Amino acid sequence: MKNNSKHNTPQNTRTNSKSKCEELNAFFSNVGKTISAKISKPPVIYKHFLNQINFKDSIFLAPTDANEITIILSN
Repeated sequence: MKNNSKHNTPQNTRTNSKSKCEELNAFFSNVGKTISAKISKPPVIYKHFLNQINFKDSIFLAPTDANEITIILSN
């Protein structure tokens, strides 16, 4: 039995796939802008909090991995 439905032709399938891809691309290309537009701005900027920190009494340890430790120990 031959299916003559225009919905199953290779050309129509490619067109539908391309259309879906374009829809998904448009959605994911704009999702960041869409969500960020809904987030209200904070009442103060981040630098406000930095002025209240005493940096001389703080420490930062950068992440490391086993390879870095092996290199340090081998020297």
